[in-house]
Amino acid sequence: MMWTLKEIADICDGQIHGGDRSVEFFVTDSRRIHNPQRTIFVALKGERHDGHLFIENAKNSGVASFIIDDSKFIKGESSFILVKNSLDALQAIASRHRHTFNYPVIGITGSYGKTVVKDLLTRSLKSLYHIVKSPRSYNSQTGVPLSILDMGPEHDLGIFEAGISKPGEMAKLARIINPNIGIFTTIGQAHDEGFADRQEKILEKALLFENSEVLIFSRDNEDIHSTLTRLYGHTDKLIADWGYVNDSFLHIIEKTESRSTNSITYCTGGKIHSIEIPNGSEYDFENYMFLITTLHILGVDQKEIGELLDKSNQPAVHLEFTRTNYGKGLLVDIGPIDGPSIRTGIEQLKSLVEHQGITVILSGHEGSPVANDRRIREIAQACLDSQVVYIGARPKALSESIPNLRSFLSNEEFDESIHSILDPQKAILLVGEWSPSIVALLSRLQEKSHQTTVTINMTSLVHNLNVYRALIPEETKVMAMVKAFAYGSGEAEVAKLLQYHKVDYLTVAYPDEGVTLRNGGVDMPIMVMNSSIPEYEVLVENELEPELYSLLTLEAFIDHCEQNSLKGYPVHVKFDTGMHRLGIDPTDIDRVIQIIKNTESIKLVSVFSHLFSSDS
Repeated sequence: MMWTLKEIADICDGQIHGGDRSVEFFVTDSRRIHNPQRTIFVALKGERHDGHLFIENAKNSGVASFIIDDSKFIKGESSFILVKNSLDALQAIASRHRHTFNYPVIGITGSYGKTVVKDLLTRSLKSLYHIVKSPRSYNSQTGVPLSILDMGPEHDLGIFEAGISKPGEMAKLARIINPNIGIFTTIGQAHDEGFADRQEKILEKALLFENSEVLIFSRDNEDIHSTLTRLYGHTDKLIADWGYVNDSFLHIIEKTESRSTNSITYCTGGKIHSIEIPNGSEYDFENYMFLITTLHILGVDQKEIGELLDKSNQPAVHLEFTRTNYGKGLLVDIGPIDGPSIRTGIEQLKSLVEHQGITVILSGHEGSPVANDRRIREIAQACLDSQVVYIGARPKALSESIPNLRSFLSNEEFDESIHSILDPQKAILLVGEWSPSIVALLSRLQEKSHQTTVTINMTSLVHNLNVYRALIPEETKVMAMVKAFAYGSGEAEVAKLLQYHKVDYLTVAYPDEGVTLRNGGVDMPIMVMNSSIPEYEVLVENELEPELYSLLTLEAFIDHCEQNSLKGYPVHVKFDTGMHRLGIDPTDIDRVIQIIKNTESIKLVSVFSHLFSSDS
C-alpha cells in the first residue's frame, strides 16, 4: 500500500519538513532497507538505542523519508515527519492500517507457544487462505505494528502474535491487532518480574481479546479459564475452550498414544470425531489442540481438517542460516513464496553477513501458491534489488514482473548452470514451500561437512546479554569476548550483532582475528589479548587496542607510538594476581604508573587481572 507523507502526518499528528513523497515500506533498522526509494525510516528511541543516530546510514542507503521525534536531526534535502513520539506514531499508523481491512484476524498471546501455534495455523491453512502473519517472533511494541503494516487487500486472513513484558503494553497492541479470533496459549514464568503476580499478567494479556468475537484457550488451565470466563463469560463472545471437561466447546473424550501418533476422540458441535496427530510432548499436544479448535471455528469440515493436519506436519524451517560453498551464506525459509517472506529474509541476511548482493532462489512446484497472480507484484517488489532465480513451472506474470529472472524447470537443469549463476560474493536466500524438490535443492546448496555443528540462537544471545546488563549499574561498560572465532559460534555474525546492541568493547586473542572483524565491517573498539612487538603496526593500522601484559610490551608499544607520532592511543594493562599466565607483577605497579605519566603517546583505558586460580 502506498502512503503519502501528508497522509502519514495526518494520522500521527506530525509536522512535515521537506517535500511530500510517496512510500510503501516502514523500517526501523537501517540494516534492513531493501527498496530505499519507497521506504520511510522510523527513528525509535530505546533504553540502549537511538534510531536517530542511524539516519545517516539510512540516507546513505537511499532513503529520503523519515519519522523522527528529535528536531535537531532535520537536515539536508530529505523529508521529515516530526512527531511527539516515534513509536506512538508507528503504532497509530499501523492501527489505522489494520482498520481498513475486514477479513478475519487471529491474535495469539501467552507465555509460550505463540510462534509454534502461528506456524501450525499457517502451514495448515495456506491452501485455503492468502495469509499475512507476524514474521518470526515479531510480537513486541515495535514488531506488531511492523507486522500489521504488511496487511494488504490481496490477503484474506491475518495471524499475529502479541507479547508483553509489563503492564500497560497489551492495550496498545490490542488496538493495533484488533483480533476477531483470540488464542491464549498458556501462562508461565516468562516476564514474571514485570508483574505483581501471575494473575496481573493474565489480566494484562487478556486485554488483547476485548473486541474479539471468539476466545480459544485450554479449559484445563484453571488460571486462564477462570480469568477469561470471569472477564468475558457474560458477553456475547464465543468461548471456544478445549479440554477434558464435558461442557468444553471441544470436549476430549479419549486420547490414545502409540509410538508415533496420538489418536484423539473428541466432541464439538454435538458431533464426535476422531483424528490423529504426531506423538510428542504434552506441550506439542496442546499446540495441536489449539490448531484443531481454530480450524473448527473457521468452519473447516472434518475430512479437510485431517488433510490440513498432514500439511501442518511438514518440516518447518524459518530463516535458518547455514554455510554454503556457493556464496557468503545461505538463509533458508521453507514456507509460502510471498513478498513479506522474501523481504524479511533479505533484511535478515543484511544483518548476518557482509556480501555484495543477494541471490533469491524461489523453489516452486506444481500447485505452488506463487501461481496466484495477486502475489506477483509483492514478490517483484521484494526482489527489486536482488538477482532472482526461479526453479519450477513459473507463472507467466512472474517473468513479466521480474525482468532479470533466471528460470529453470528443475533442480537438474539449474545444477548445470549453478557455478555461472551463483556469485560467491553474494549471499543466498532460498524460499519455497516444503517439497522433495526444495529438500534436494537445500542439500545441494549447503556446505558439506562431516563435523558436528552447533546452531547459535541469536535471539537467545541478545536475551542473555540483556539479563547481564540488568544486573550491573547502567554506567558500567560491557566487554564481550569473541576470541577463537567467538568460540566457534561465528565471529563476524556474533560481533556484528553485539555491535548493533551497543556492547562497549569486543576482545579477541590475536591481531588477525581483529583484522578479520574490521574487514567484516565491525568498527567498534576491539582489544587484542596477545600481540607481539612486530605486530604493533598491524594493530595501529586496524585501530586495534593492545593488552600490555609486561614492562617490555608496555615500553615497546610506547616506543612504537612515539616513532609514529601517535598521541593518546588506547591501551589496556594487565596485572598478574596469582594465575601466573600473563600480567605485570604487582610489585611493578609504581613503575608502570610512572611510565604512563611520562608519556602522551598512550591512553590507559582499562586495568585488569586474570583470576588468581583456574578454579576460582
